[in-house]
Amino acid sequence: MTGRRPAGRPTPDAQALLVEVISNLPATLSVTDRAGVILLSEGGALRQYGQRPGETVGQSVLELYASRPDILELYRRAYAGEVVETSAEVRGRIFDGSLRPMRDAGGEIVGAISIGFDTTERVLAERAIRASEAQLATAQRIARLGRWEWDVATGEVAASDQLYGLYGIAVTPDSPRVALADLVDPDDLPRVRSEMGQAIREGRLLSVDFRGIHADGGTRHMRLEGEPRRDASGRVAGLVGTVQDVTEQTAAMDRLPGELGARHRHRPALLVGRDLPDLRLRAAIVRAHGRSLQVRDSSRVP
Repeated sequence: MTGRRPAGRPTPDAQALLVEVISNLPATLSVTDRAGVILLSEGGALRQYGQRPGETVGQSVLELYASRPDILELYRRAYAGEVVETSAEVRGRIFDGSLRPMRDAGGEIVGAISIGFDTTERVLAERAIRASEAQLATAQRIARLGRWEWDVATGEVAASDQLYGLYGIAVTPDSPRVALADLVDPDDLPRVRSEMGQAIREGRLLSVDFRGIHADGGTRHMRLEGEPRRDASGRVAGLVGTVQDVTEQTAAMDRLPGELGARHRHRPALLVGRDLPDLRLRAAIVRAHGRSLQVRDSSRVP
């Protein structure tokens, strides 16, 4: 005697073990007959929406899901011989799984087997990420910003759709990506590359203005800013940052000397320091007056 049982049906102990395993999984397993009556209902995930294993045995899915025609349609398809991949929300929980026909030894459909996995937390996390990404995209569009990342090891530069949008380029799944270097005015490209290389070597912040080539053939004034991205060892592995369209700001700064000159030509050149946070603005005002500029500390203004 070998002590082995002949191959065939599982032993009672094996059946009990199988039920025990299923009851501890974050999943549901149910079997219905051809009329929709539940023959088996097991799985640890049943507790997530207030059911106990075996509680619905003997009940009909036609009654349980009378208010859910979408679920009943899935059963109809399974009874017709189709294997259906499912994602459904039941009592506030989200389940991904499959519903498939159950056949007898002769191949005739005698019921359906449903297997579902509770994916509520994962799905909610994915939804939150998508919402956050949508909010970020909106903020970038309003601020006329785009994101980019440069991997030193591969030399690859990845950019967001919003960055390409600054240049009037619409990105689609099938459209080829334009090299970012091709969007920089050729006269400014060496300087941009030099600044980026220096930021990598020195591990410092990066800020450089350049002229960008728009899809309509025009020139846009851009500001590229970034910071080092380090690997686990602390070595600089790349740069990550933004590009912002500062065309309007640049044009305003260019107009400022003439406007201030006309406005303050016959007035004392007395301005409050807190109103002049930008050194370039101060320089422009000095050029507009053509004389010494008195800047008084705001804390001393009565």
